Amino acid sequence: MLAVLSLIASACRARSLDELRSVILDGVGALVPCDIAGYNEIDLERNQIWALSNPPTALQGLRPDAMTAYMSKHPIMELQAAGDERVLALSDLLDREAFRSTSSTGVFYRPMGIEDQLAVTLSAGEVFFCALTLCRAEWGFTQHDRTVLEILRPHLANALDAARARDKLRRLAPALEGVDLVVA
Repeated sequence: MLAVLSLIASACRARSLDELRSVILDGVGALVPCDIAGYNEIDLERNQIWALSNPPTALQGLRPDAMTAYMSKHPIMELQAAGDERVLALSDLLDREAFRSTSSTGVFYRPMGIEDQLAVTLSAGEVFFCALTLCRAEWGFTQHDRTVLEILRPHLANALDAARARDKLRRLAPALEGVDLVVA
């Protein structure tokens, strides 16, 4: 439990969105045993997509069009986009044979040696979406793995909101130079 609290404290101390991404990615991957930890963020307002992984080389060689096609049909992401905040694994939604027979398995998971994925949403709005994914080369996640993410989710979501607000203020600050402040 001390490691969970330490990650929450580190996330709350992050001074920027870039720093928070790194803290979350490294911290969650250390708390829940996995082969690949992923941080996925879609920001339509800024027209940016972040797909970060630990190890950083895990996504190398994947075609961007394959990733986009995969994300639009991902069974967990469909539920997350609809507002489902549960911690979900692919193994919750598909049996092993069904998972192995999907087109995304051949294009996305098989090249990385992935057999299962656990995911949690940190933010799911109309213009911003953020989720964490933990991938394993073996089938199944434990209740302990899920509980760790369930405990972390609201705290990391709050840290994400705060980091996004700080970054937005930094971007706006130059435009405010020379503006007169009127207090009524």
